[in-house]
Amino acid sequence: MTKPILILDDDVHFRNLVAGLFQARGYEVFECRTTKEASSIFAETDPGLAIVDYRLPESDGITWISWLRESGRNFPVVFCSGTWCDEKTFNWLRNILRVSLILRKPIVPELFIQQVENLLPKLPVSAPKDDFTIIPPPKPSQFVAPVTADDLKLQIEKIDVAITKSTPVSSTHNQLVAMRSKLVVQQMLAEAKQSYAQELPAQWQALAEAVALLQQEPNNKIAFDDSVMLSHRIRGTAGAMGFREAGDAAGKIEDLLRRFDPSDTLTEVLWTEIFRALADGEVAVRGLSLVVGGGKKSEPNDYVSNVLFLCRPENFEKQLAELASAKIEALVCDSIQSALSQAKAKRVDAAVFDLSAADDGQIFRLASQVRESTPGKPIGMAFISAGQNAADEVALAYAGSSSFLWSPVPPVDLVENVQLLTRLGGSGGRPKVLTVDDDDALTGFIQTILGGENIEVEALNKPIQILNVVEQFQPDLILLDVMMPGLSGYDVCRLLRATDKWAQIPILFLTSRSDADGRASAFQAGATDFLSKPILAPELVARVRAHLSQSPSQKHSGQDGLLDRKEFIETTRALIKAARSADNEVSLCLLLIDDLLNLSIVHGIAGAESVEKVLGNLLRIHFKAESIRARWGEGGFALAVPGENRSTMAEALQLLANEFASVRFSSQQQTAFHASFSAGLAGSPGDDLTIENLMNMANVRMSRGRQLKAGTIVAVGG
Repeated sequence: MTKPILILDDDVHFRNLVAGLFQARGYEVFECRTTKEASSIFAETDPGLAIVDYRLPESDGITWISWLRESGRNFPVVFCSGTWCDEKTFNWLRNILRVSLILRKPIVPELFIQQVENLLPKLPVSAPKDDFTIIPPPKPSQFVAPVTADDLKLQIEKIDVAITKSTPVSSTHNQLVAMRSKLVVQQMLAEAKQSYAQELPAQWQALAEAVALLQQEPNNKIAFDDSVMLSHRIRGTAGAMGFREAGDAAGKIEDLLRRFDPSDTLTEVLWTEIFRALADGEVAVRGLSLVVGGGKKSEPNDYVSNVLFLCRPENFEKQLAELASAKIEALVCDSIQSALSQAKAKRVDAAVFDLSAADDGQIFRLASQVRESTPGKPIGMAFISAGQNAADEVALAYAGSSSFLWSPVPPVDLVENVQLLTRLGGSGGRPKVLTVDDDDALTGFIQTILGGENIEVEALNKPIQILNVVEQFQPDLILLDVMMPGLSGYDVCRLLRATDKWAQIPILFLTSRSDADGRASAFQAGATDFLSKPILAPELVARVRAHLSQSPSQKHSGQDGLLDRKEFIETTRALIKAARSADNEVSLCLLLIDDLLNLSIVHGIAGAESVEKVLGNLLRIHFKAESIRARWGEGGFALAVPGENRSTMAEALQLLANEFASVRFSSQQQTAFHASFSAGLAGSPGDDLTIENLMNMANVRMSRGRQLKAGTIVAVGG
């Protein structure tokens, strides 16, 4: 019977890992968190080996080993440390304290067990007797160790069956026993790794909070000690578990903290490096989600978007598989009713309709109903041909087709189209955040955190490009670092605030200055709010979500989805510019409800308001997602539709006029009445003018149409 092994370390995960390694090989193990607990062990037992960490609560490993030797204990000691000791300390440990092994964390489990086990007497094993029958060993592939703990358990069970069937004194039996021992160790490691992966995010969060407190209170000794202790623990255990990136990041934080001096003028440089390491570690820790749950991906949360897909599934097996590979969830429906139910029950980012799945008219009505079930959120839509003949262009324009695909659709083409659809109309409802920082590690951290919250994040590491990037990306919120080379965050913020289009966008400053002066400077520059570094993931998500709910773009989508005149002009100006560079068409339409004043007199204010509301809603549920819609004075609306010519749009507006005229309104006196609108169109190219001139041209044509007859739509002439 061998003597037990004593493990002295304040990190429970490291103790469990090491204890499991030895227990799997048949050794008895005692675990201790403090030197006091370890010393009390000697009253009951006499360990044969001690594994001692350097940094411990209330004392340190070297002091305890010194006490051990002074008390006459001469058994082997293994000394572990997250930081490498200098030559003087090494000589003291080896020559004076007679430490057998000096190892640096993180350990490599397989190598560690081999090194330490050499210090222990071998456990008794049954010696095989001579066996003159040559029995071939099992094929190597028969007992290959898989990745997960569950699979390893199954392999061990198979070996147990093989052992019971083998001859106890045969070489095959001994080979199986040895193989089982190795698999048991691997299983223990897999279980320990999975357990630690589940707890590491909470440990990293605690480290980030301790560092944040220390940054705010540089002389807070408790915060300093907690930061050092937590980083030291993660450094050793995460590395030993094979999570090298998290361990390295924690090690860097520990090393930097040990150089920390609150009175040093270079402290800001030190904090910058600590924040970078925290960001690196956060990204690494979040990447451990594959380990949790047995190393298998969690299915429902892997999708980055979804698409409502009306089709016969058997005709689109390859396309559906390709969508899943691209992390797009296909909400497959084979009937109009099931598609409408899905749209009402679940958030939809885009929609694809196979015209062979039902009658064209039914599918076009379904497209409008899907949009109506998602108020305030434009839905990009594509239609797939039912055969050789394309659907009517006017009907497609009115249904809101952003893309028309010919059957059969190549799987890659379908994926590309769906990805485009989800980005239309404000990313299919996904809010957009632009993070501006010259530190790509921090922007990568923010992309990882917010991306996991279904927020589209764009990173900009060169602040001088800010105006071009905001025009291209059209963010709903901007995260802005204060200290950047060339152009400070204050300058960038003032630049954005001086631009009408971005004067109201929420801008959150990221700053290490959380004092009164720092806050005052941020707000003076035009900041909406600020976040103190180091950035904590829960706070980042909470602040961003709170401000997104108040952003102008989100407010519009939460009401009727209609812009005001100023926003329409600026947005449409950019749309026309982009269309001209791509040699694409844009149609501009002005609509005015006929005799609205008379309607309000005869049928009451409520009756007139219901007429405006219905026309605004029809504009929202028809036409493509990338169209721009706005109110244009009392009873007036503006519409800009890219990719459609004036001729097609004139006919599509006639369909709108017919649907609007069929609506039965009710006055305050319960009298039924109907309404109409007149419209004028202009377009680019054709009326190749500025946005202001184009709108004026549309207005002139609308006025001319009203003079001819109420409900007239004019697309040509001046």
